[in-house]
Amino acid sequence: MDTTALRTPGTLGDPTDIESFGGAIRRLRAPERLVLTLYYHEGLRLPEIALVLEMAEAQAAQLYTQALAALREELRPLRLQAA
Repeated sequence: MDTTALRTPGTLGDPTDIESFGGAIRRLRAPERLVLTLYYHEGLRLPEIALVLEMAEAQAAQLYTQALAALREELRPLRLQAA
């Protein structure tokens, strides 16, 4: 089955893209990585993450936002190539 038709712009399908994404995640600061792990892997929401990490919900939200911004910035070249 040819999966190229299933790929939409902005998705990661090429192994090089996936490696780039993994590297970008590894380069995040530890607190940002932890918040993303709890959010996406464990399915926790920001209020729950704040409780687990013993911080204010605003601080958890800020770490989440910073992590996404850092990933967007680092992965921008991949997005430009796909366009």
